[in-house]
Amino acid sequence: MRALFVTNRYPPDGFGGYERVAASAVGWLRGRGHEVRVLTTAGAPSSAGVARELEWWWRDGAWVRPGWRERRRIVRRDVAAVREHADGCDVVAWWAMGGLPLAVIGAVEARSVGVVHDGWLVYGPEVDAGPRGFDPGRVARWLVNSRAVLERAREAWPGLEAEVLSPGVDAEAFPARPARLWRWRLLCAGRIAPEKGVDVALRALDELPDASLRLAGRGEPVPAHPRVEVRESAPEKMGEVYAAADCVLFPVVWPEPWGLVPLEAMSVGRPVVATGTGGSAEYLRDGVNALLVPPGDAEALAAAVRRLAEDPALRERLVTGGRETAARHSQRAFGGRLESVLVRPWGARWPRTSASGWRRPSPSSCAPGATSRSSTARWRRASAPTGRGAARRRRATSPRAAPSRPSCAAGRERAPRSRPTRSRGSGRRCARTP
Repeated sequence: MRALFVTNRYPPDGFGGYERVAASAVGWLRGRGHEVRVLTTAGAPSSAGVARELEWWWRDGAWVRPGWRERRRIVRRDVAAVREHADGCDVVAWWAMGGLPLAVIGAVEARSVGVVHDGWLVYGPEVDAGPRGFDPGRVARWLVNSRAVLERAREAWPGLEAEVLSPGVDAEAFPARPARLWRWRLLCAGRIAPEKGVDVALRALDELPDASLRLAGRGEPVPAHPRVEVRESAPEKMGEVYAAADCVLFPVVWPEPWGLVPLEAMSVGRPVVATGTGGSAEYLRDGVNALLVPPGDAEALAAAVRRLAEDPALRERLVTGGRETAARHSQRAFGGRLESVLVRPWGARWPRTSASGWRRPSPSSCAPGATSRSSTARWRRASAPTGRGAARRRRATSPRAAPSRPSCAAGRERAPRSRPTRSRGSGRRCARTP
């Protein structure tokens, strides 16, 4: 199988779970003998199999809407890049598309699969400064990482059909470690951002005078604190980082799409204190594999840490339950299912209509290389340019769209729509075709 992964960021540029899952999927599929290319935005230098050629609507930490000439240039460049790299591929996988021109999704004739691990199906069309008209029905199959993400997507696209395929943990990268004596070493891993509840962890630390906190990640600046260490580690070293902690905090205050950090901590054998929001609530169980506290409650977070410090039996019970949970969410299971979907994106059956209501074509008539007139027309519509004047240009070039009345000669001035006039240098009357 030859596949193209399109995403807005890719390691080492991105440190979040979305980017890490995409990178692990690339490694898994390549290890299985498949050819996988990655197309993403500019940042780190391009490498073997990773082209960083796309532009997006994110500048200096904010969404932007450039002038129409710049927007047109970006859309055309991204469409051309996607078409070039998708040439010869069997399938295209759309990963984190938030902030990219969504017009690229309709620009390829290869079968495609959407892999959604955040809310870009909702916010992506809102921040897209390119042509409107995004339709999830153009994608053969959708995969989401949690039921919470699917429910949010259905708020914007009622009736969206998607399979819930949750990412897992690589047991070899995060092997189980033996229990250790409690030394009040706390850990927050991942992206450093307000929605991750880092400020809540800092307030809780003030109520734990014997504790120290390590922030293993990158992101926004953190206020100086004598017992806080901010140090990013290479992905292959994160297993050791978890093992060095007595407790892993996951105090997110937003609807977390899934949450890899608790699963990685469970795989290593470290107790977890979390808020259980969004998709993480689908596997976190209070008192079984974690201690759950209300989002934004620093006092409750500190109290949960004290419970762990005072009760070794509780720590042992949570570690046992956590290892069982991590074993149920393995990278092998995720990679194997993803591979089967990419090899055969159409799956066993499909609903009659897409989220937007138009009938989904059958795989036999819509597969690349089909020669029927109906399939050719479908792919032509899917890859046709959009925007002002596109429909008029298609009518003018279509063999079945012969004008019913004379049209202006090429290169001559068009007449206004409201009234006919004599075109420059011609004695006949002609009107602009509506």
